[in-house]
Amino acid sequence: MREDIASSLSNPHEKGKAFDVPVLRAEIIRILTLNGSSISKSSVYDFLWESFVETQKMEKLPGNEQTLRNFCKHLINIGAVKPPVKGKRIYNSQGRTMPGDSAQLDYGEWKLNDGSKLWFICIELSYSKFRFVKGQDHKFNGEETCRAIYAFFLVIGGRILVIAIDQESCLVASELHGEVITTKVFTDFIEEQNITLFVCHKADPEAKGLSESCVKFVKTNYLPARSHLSRQEVIAGLPAWCHRVNYARIHTATGMIPINDFNVCEKQELRPLLPSNYDAVWGLSDVVDVSKLHLIRYKANDYEMPWPYAYKKIVRTISNGRILAFDEEQRTKMIAQYDLPDPSVKGQVFKTKGFAKPRNDEWKALGMEIQRKYGCASMEHFLNGLRKETDRDATSKYKAFLTFLEKEQPDLDRLEAALKICCKHYRYQVRQFLEVWEDSGSFWQKGGGTLGLDADFSESLMKGVSVDIPSGALSVASRNGTYYENVFSANVGKGGSGNERK
Repeated sequence: MREDIASSLSNPHEKGKAFDVPVLRAEIIRILTLNGSSISKSSVYDFLWESFVETQKMEKLPGNEQTLRNFCKHLINIGAVKPPVKGKRIYNSQGRTMPGDSAQLDYGEWKLNDGSKLWFICIELSYSKFRFVKGQDHKFNGEETCRAIYAFFLVIGGRILVIAIDQESCLVASELHGEVITTKVFTDFIEEQNITLFVCHKADPEAKGLSESCVKFVKTNYLPARSHLSRQEVIAGLPAWCHRVNYARIHTATGMIPINDFNVCEKQELRPLLPSNYDAVWGLSDVVDVSKLHLIRYKANDYEMPWPYAYKKIVRTISNGRILAFDEEQRTKMIAQYDLPDPSVKGQVFKTKGFAKPRNDEWKALGMEIQRKYGCASMEHFLNGLRKETDRDATSKYKAFLTFLEKEQPDLDRLEAALKICCKHYRYQVRQFLEVWEDSGSFWQKGGGTLGLDADFSESLMKGVSVDIPSGALSVASRNGTYYENVFSANVGKGGSGNERK
């Protein structure tokens, strides 16, 4: 047998694949097919985490990144996807700088599957490797770069001493005999913030390797698995990705989570913030109220905000044909963005999937609390009946029932007997339960803490019979048909005599 044929056959002793779950397998194949099988598998892992764990479809992924790499290799070997194209760049190791000393800046661009492009700027602290990435739908100019740098200062809560940049035309006007002349906008900014500039030479990975590695990380970890999304969706997802990278992932160079290293060693070394003319949030924005429908208005149109912002204030910014919304307290946290429509469009409501308020499911937690405190055999049946076909008012019903139980602190045997009767006779309203409960009180006292036979107790309660009310008081007298015939004839006769008198 040829070796290549033998290697493709399944091994009966091979261990099962952790990611070989139908929904995960289909999504992995889709990502690798749409974006190329050579993309970084850590990017695929991050996208799966966002799609399944953060949306609560799964509690956690069935394996780690290495397990995913092995599974992707398995899919390539069996021909489910095309084999990856390898190409790696070699870097020399560099020593760490002092905490709070410097940061590096670089630009990147990416082409999406629909043919559109997005541009992004990366800024990374040299010591703790804390990353900041901002994207937009056009190339960054000098003013937008200054705004991004200042937004980075707001995020980290201070200023660094030195910022390393590449020889970008929007920042560097010219270089002659080693003398760097920056553009007027960038000169004003670095003087305003009292920052020292370090300009790297072109194709110098030893000097600007940190910023280049940050751009490469965005291109390998974040963008590949999202190239099938729209440009707006990719840009909107960058803040959450930065949070995961800075707060949850261990940086391979330092062996630490960036935010932990930053808080312990670098935060206290930063210089205090200074006000800036390039503060994009404060200088070019206004604060507006969000309505009870979690909408804001701009030029006769309404734009939906995430539902937790209803009745609150947000910072609204209009920039480059888009409306941007920021959290009022964390003013660098973008919560929504929309492309502005044609000026002729009026009276429209623009919405974003996921911003709508979810249905009230507080009743679920209340039901679990009732079961935990007052659990008995018929409790779950009664609670399901209490909720019935719709859960629109289930929360109020569960609250009323729990309030009664906490006030009454009932004996569980008596509670079980009453619930059993309610379930047997379809009495699922709180009012109906209270009626059964009140009627059972006399039986409970008379029986010395018992309700007697279940059949007798059930029959007595449903007939409305109580030990304090004689049974004869609720009986109905029976009369034969002759009685009613005589009464009818007498009434007819009275009516007839009246007509004759008229």
